[in-house]
Amino acid sequence: MVIINADDFGRSNSINKAVKECFMNGIISQATIMANMPAYDEAVEISKKYNFYNKIGLHITLDEGEPLSNKIKNNPHFCKDGFFIKNCIHGIMKIHINKYDRECIEEEVEAQMKKYVDSGFPLMHIDSHHHIHINISVMRVVKRVAKKYGFRSVRISPLRPSDSFLKRLYKIALNKYIQSSFITTKKFEVSRDTTFSKSDSVEIMTHPDIINGNLVEVIKREPLQVKKYL
Repeated sequence: MVIINADDFGRSNSINKAVKECFMNGIISQATIMANMPAYDEAVEISKKYNFYNKIGLHITLDEGEPLSNKIKNNPHFCKDGFFIKNCIHGIMKIHINKYDRECIEEEVEAQMKKYVDSGFPLMHIDSHHHIHINISVMRVVKRVAKKYGFRSVRISPLRPSDSFLKRLYKIALNKYIQSSFITTKKFEVSRDTTFSKSDSVEIMTHPDIINGNLVEVIKREPLQVKKYL
């Protein structure tokens, strides 16, 4: 099973248009939506109109946009002026977090999951913005709330050649923790340049957008070729 996922659906109108074009041209097989972003409602409408509603998962966000819950919005570890601080998760989190911060995360994660579920999406899959869920402190919260709402699958952490020995051990342990409770692919890759076959169990991430009228991969700043990958 090869999954090519478009992250950041709902982040902006141009990304919504790019995700739609990718689905229409067979470039992606699913996308994950940001429940707290301003173009969420439009993304839901587009997914229904163009019949890829059943291929949308949840892209949990804790470091961009406006929170859906009040407690985290007033927590200076996460927010300033009512909006998430960029990369706040990576800045404050290690293995353990205090009880109040954990409660703030749980309330926000639940608000985003509830909004996704209330929109009626059937895929019940989770990944996250900037891979925040691969922090074990966050993943423990995600697991607890995801089980409550019936989510079935979760993205694993990528194993990179550049990872240190200890970082690789951590990722392997984290992936086993995720796989003990959720359906996953065997591998997750962050590059479309990865060699794979249709019999592989792999997810490949992409970030499509429309820039200057062109469909591009934002991370690599390269055109997305309109051809069948699947």
